[in-house]
Amino acid sequence: MRLARRGELWHIARLLDDSFAADTAQRPPWAALVAQGRLALDLERRLTPWDWCRHQQFVAEEAGTGRLVGFAELWAENAASCGDAEATTPQPVVFNLCVSPSARRRGVASQLLSQCEVEAARWGEPSVFLKVEVENNGAIELYQRCGFETLGGRDPAEMEEWMARWKGG
Repeated sequence: MRLARRGELWHIARLLDDSFAADTAQRPPWAALVAQGRLALDLERRLTPWDWCRHQQFVAEEAGTGRLVGFAELWAENAASCGDAEATTPQPVVFNLCVSPSARRRGVASQLLSQCEVEAARWGEPSVFLKVEVENNGAIELYQRCGFETLGGRDPAEMEEWMARWKGG
């Protein structure tokens, strides 16, 4: 586990695309490149350090190869939302947690979550929040094993049109 680097944007975008995109088998190759380009640009904005004093992006590397197999972001910028489970986006929040299909069920996601919790504690935040799709049973089971509790449900946030298409929403 370590902090992500700017030079890894395309690798991370591919990992996110492989993990979250809907129906990739039916998608033409150019559509994958467009989606990954948009993801890389979005990630780049969050990697830019000027105001992100409490925002970290972590990657997990495969032992021996150095290949990126996991990614997670931790964000706690909105002080008014810190520790507030009723906030629109409770913070600190873990998001975009993903693991390469070839590396799943090996503890990578648990290690990324643990890294996020350690960083949040370093910031003085006693709790970490996350959001998960209600149909994502694998993720829900992981979070429960890691000690997370369900605090409630929310309607999905509005997504940009391209992201809704990418995620199949």
